[in-house]
Amino acid sequence: MMQALKPPSLPPRALAALSLAVTLALAACASGPKVEQAAQAPAGASAEGDGEADGANAAGARGQEGKDIATKHALFKVSAFESLPGWQQDNLGEAWTAFKESCKALERKPNWKPLCAKVKSIKDPKSGRQFLEREFALLTVQNTDRTREGEITGYYEPLLQGRAQRDAQFSVPVYGVPNDLYFLDWKTIPANQRKGVTHVRANGRLLSPAQAGQPGAVAVDMRRFTLDTLDRRLRVRLQGNEGLPYYTRADINRSAALDAPVLAWVDDPIALYAMQVQGTGRIRLPDGSILRLAYADQNGHPFKPMQLASSGNERVQTRGAKGEGADLSDEIEHFDLVDAADTDAATDTSTASQPADEPLTRGARKAGASGAPADPAVADAVDSLLPPAGARPNTKTSAGKAPITLTVPAVTPAKPQPAGGSQQLVDDLLTQAQKNARKVTQSPTPKAATQAATAREGSASNKLSTALLKQRSQALDSDPSYVFFRAAPDQSAQAGPVGALGVPLTAGRSLAVDPRVLPLGYPVFLDASAGDRRQTQMQRLMFAQDTGGAIRGAVRADYFWGFGADAGKQARRTKHRGRMWVLVPHAEVDSLLSSKLVTRGGKGGDEQRECLIDDEAFCDSDAAEDANSSR
Repeated sequence: MMQALKPPSLPPRALAALSLAVTLALAACASGPKVEQAAQAPAGASAEGDGEADGANAAGARGQEGKDIATKHALFKVSAFESLPGWQQDNLGEAWTAFKESCKALERKPNWKPLCAKVKSIKDPKSGRQFLEREFALLTVQNTDRTREGEITGYYEPLLQGRAQRDAQFSVPVYGVPNDLYFLDWKTIPANQRKGVTHVRANGRLLSPAQAGQPGAVAVDMRRFTLDTLDRRLRVRLQGNEGLPYYTRADINRSAALDAPVLAWVDDPIALYAMQVQGTGRIRLPDGSILRLAYADQNGHPFKPMQLASSGNERVQTRGAKGEGADLSDEIEHFDLVDAADTDAATDTSTASQPADEPLTRGARKAGASGAPADPAVADAVDSLLPPAGARPNTKTSAGKAPITLTVPAVTPAKPQPAGGSQQLVDDLLTQAQKNARKVTQSPTPKAATQAATAREGSASNKLSTALLKQRSQALDSDPSYVFFRAAPDQSAQAGPVGALGVPLTAGRSLAVDPRVLPLGYPVFLDASAGDRRQTQMQRLMFAQDTGGAIRGAVRADYFWGFGADAGKQARRTKHRGRMWVLVPHAEVDSLLSSKLVTRGGKGGDEQRECLIDDEAFCDSDAAEDANSSR
């Protein structure tokens, strides 16, 4: 029989130490995990790191599901990631570049600094998905009536043709910020003066409060301005001792010269307007170089967009274009007012089998039949463009095409034309003239093209072209807003334009939103059903990186498609109904749920805050309350 082994003998002090260690270990096991300590783990903990922190965040999110948060412009419901349609299928690797761009602005915020540090280190989509589910709460965005769907439109970066110097063909200026445009932050004006006359004086481009009679003081009647909570800056021009709203589009178009730098010259005011609607664009110069332009400012008047359509795009091939690589081929777009384009499409059977291009506007619905307001100047222009009495209609043919007949209805001066009728006639004439001009410039032989260009420059038809450009410019007067540009910073041709957040936009991953609803920079999941079979349903992670004049409301966004004519086609087709969710760091959601923003079945109202997340640059609830108290 084997003898039992005896444990080695230990000194009394060692036995006492061992007994104490066993006692502490048993006590620790009985107490369980320390959830409070786990919840305080850094937001940037690794995906493989503290499991207790992951569990605490997940448990907290589950405990908050179904709770409502209300602001003045939207309602939000805490939801689960499992409810997101297409969440597991989205390739988040494609979205991470846009996330890193957002972090360039967000990492200045305390709650975001550790999160953005982690964003920069994540390499694969699986880790990224786990990171988002762990560190963010998901809020369903709802309209104030608790509906969950809204309008999703599209925008892009167009390409125009232009010149650095004015010539006979390129005579439409692209303006930078005018030298006589001043800015007044209405929040600096005492509340009791916001409904009447106040006094300010200039300090550079900025206007600051002053006393009446003080040297340099000018009077500003605040009743002539709208105090907008999205943009606190009033645009002012100084005239003697008075500060007035800045010039409207009609004023600018009719002035001989605006006191502003000219960045380039283009050949068509409607093409310029298309770029203003998008807020960005590129201009190809004769040597093949590209001038990139970004939104700089606007004239302070409300944005009332007219609808445009792109037609007759012209493919231009340039070898060795500066900054664009060794071989580049892009389409220069030509634009028409949508009603004129519709009329044109009806008479051009060569494109009957092709799907019609949609109107080009950032969020506006199709205008009514009345179009632009009736203007005596338009009627006079129509008379000047009509052929002499008894003249035969134009039946000249283009090689290989059927004759194009332009029938001009009779005009009886004693009978007033219906609103919009004269404008429609002008648009028809303008469109026909543009088409004829393009056929000449696209002649198959360089010699013929040169002869035609020479003839145009020295003939009466050049004067007619000037009149046409003038009328195309006047056709846009019903939108008082006017956008000024600046030269964009040097960047690669593949980089997107810089949005309102101050970072380059990413095609297919950047959204323009209402910053009163969605904080800029934050992740937003989009589920948008395509009403057009040429586009697939959008279910993807996006980032709120831009704003737009027509982008207002809760479930409302503009989808950035990228650069060029193909992106333009997609943007014009984007008229989707969609839903949105915003991802918000847990610490911020906890703060929201503990504030007066929590609602139990109610709606957002006047007593609610303006913004979901306050941001002095984009949405300031305190400033909004000041504005409301001043109305």
